[in-house]
Amino acid sequence: MSLGEFTRGGVDRAKLVDLLGNVMGETRLARSFTIPDEEVRIREANLKTVKANIRDYNLTMDMVSKTIVHDCGDWERAIETRQLCKHIGKVLLTIPEEVALAWVSAIHENTDAWKFQQPRK
Repeated sequence: MSLGEFTRGGVDRAKLVDLLGNVMGETRLARSFTIPDEEVRIREANLKTVKANIRDYNLTMDMVSKTIVHDCGDWERAIETRQLCKHIGKVLLTIPEEVALAWVSAIHENTDAWKFQQPRK
């Protein structure tokens, strides 16, 4: 699904894409649309926790502790710039819209309050 097709879904979708563009950058957002849906496995997605596998990577997001733990190389570089990577963007575009909007809004509202981490080795 392309960006144009995705945003035709209504106001919430357009707002989600706009906020995602702010927290991950337009280039990464565009790349998140190129990840095939079958490469994403959502294990849990609610207002407290998101757990997913994207390709060979893992993602865990916790709303209470405001922590995002992910293990791709782009995420390692993005931690410093405080931006989400394409894998996280794809997960947020895959989970139910209202849940994704709550997550992206919380991250956008106060990015500095969030802990961007890699898994402990």
